[in-house]
Amino acid sequence: MKKFNTLLCAIFFATQIFSQTVSTFENLSLASDTFWNGSDLSGGFNSGLASFPNSYSGGYWSGFTYTNKKDSTTSGSANQYSAITGSGYNGSSNYAVANEYGNAKIRLTANAGGKSVKGFYVTNATYAYMSMKNGDMFAKKFGGANGTDPDWFRLTVKGWFNGTLKNQSVQFYLADFRAADGTQDYIVRDWRWIDLQTLGNVDSIMFQLESTDTAGGFGMNNPAYFALDNFTTLEQVPFQTIAGFEDLSLAADTFWNGSDLTGGFVSGNGSFPNNYSGFFSGFAYSNKTDNTTAGSANQYSAVTAGGYNGSPNYAIANDYGNAKMKLTGAAAGKLVKGFYVTNTTYAYLSMKNGDMFAKKFGGANGTDPDWFQLNVLGWYNGAIKQQSVNFYLADFRSIDSTQDYILKDWS
Repeated sequence: MKKFNTLLCAIFFATQIFSQTVSTFENLSLASDTFWNGSDLSGGFNSGLASFPNSYSGGYWSGFTYTNKKDSTTSGSANQYSAITGSGYNGSSNYAVANEYGNAKIRLTANAGGKSVKGFYVTNATYAYMSMKNGDMFAKKFGGANGTDPDWFRLTVKGWFNGTLKNQSVQFYLADFRAADGTQDYIVRDWRWIDLQTLGNVDSIMFQLESTDTAGGFGMNNPAYFALDNFTTLEQVPFQTIAGFEDLSLAADTFWNGSDLTGGFVSGNGSFPNNYSGFFSGFAYSNKTDNTTAGSANQYSAVTAGGYNGSPNYAIANDYGNAKMKLTGAAAGKLVKGFYVTNTTYAYLSMKNGDMFAKKFGGANGTDPDWFQLNVLGWYNGAIKQQSVNFYLADFRSIDSTQDYILKDWS
């Protein structure tokens, strides 16, 4: 007999809708084939919901400029305001150029501050591209004379929030010659998207450029420039729905397991399928409070003896079947904020003590590196997405056995 290892998803299923604002730089006035480099000492410019600082002194600038220069062939610093693409993203006129030798830090303005940045498009400046392609009086040709030097030019993006630099970062190679197969070497010369949503909520974005060309001991030799366009911020619209299951009618200390053959239930903007043929798979809902009785006869109880934050109702998932939530209504195709999860009493006591089908987690002496993992994946337009979220409902892998656990609260 196969053991039905049910796990519990107390699904506070919250969807969020976001609007987005794109810094296209088309709001900034420029004559054809010209640039703004901060010589007016205004200190920067705004586009969309972002502020781009600039420092100008003695004919030199750092931070950001905006431009519509089209020169993708001329080498040298006299052509420092051009992108190698010869235009902005998707053929647009204006774009920004960053000089990382200075204040290359984008600040989000009021409506976007403390929110997520979706990302931006990036490419090389002509100045940097030509330097890496051919070498110049300061920098080497990437790949070296025979093309085998494992050179690279890397952009690292980090986020600040409330004055603190966050641990997360996103890295992107503007040039990469490390592949064993030389045909895979490249210097970026088209617009590429960089997704920044993994940085989470930020109020500023900073940039760092590094490369392998550091001969001479004075730092990076190739130009510390890149071009960017369509910097996109996300502003959360105050909308979310929570599948709390309190809209589902149940007598006290009972459950619904699909024996009426209706095929599932809906709560909030989530649809929860069920398959019943004497046993259920997919989802059930419950307000059972038994957190002490072992075995499958108690498969509808949470080890917390109630829903999240003391609420009565919660959902049970049996992964031997159709444990797939579907978004409905305004939530379809939108971001899912998350949910609370814990173990069922059935699963918890099986792992804690063992039973006729399953071992005691940790084994007889508590040193077996056992674990019980929930993997959450998403579907969109009929295709499964590559991203996943993994969560341990039990984990005995630590060298320090005091860190071993079987989850028994809502997480």
